[in-house]
Amino acid sequence: MIKLGKLPERNIFHTFLAINNKIVIVGNPMHNEKLKELYLRTINKELFGKEIVGSE
Repeated sequence: MIKLGKLPERNIFHTFLAINNKIVIVGNPMHNEKLKELYLRTINKELFGKEIVGSE
């Protein structure tokens, strides 16, 4: 289980992706296109067992 703790002061670290109670990605995908693609690939792989090529 994810334990609650003190968040870093920088807002960029306040957004994260957790899978099975483990944080796998940290950062806000709304402000970074590469990070957004990483979130999408990771979520798609977890849900459907396959990676996406791109979101174009």
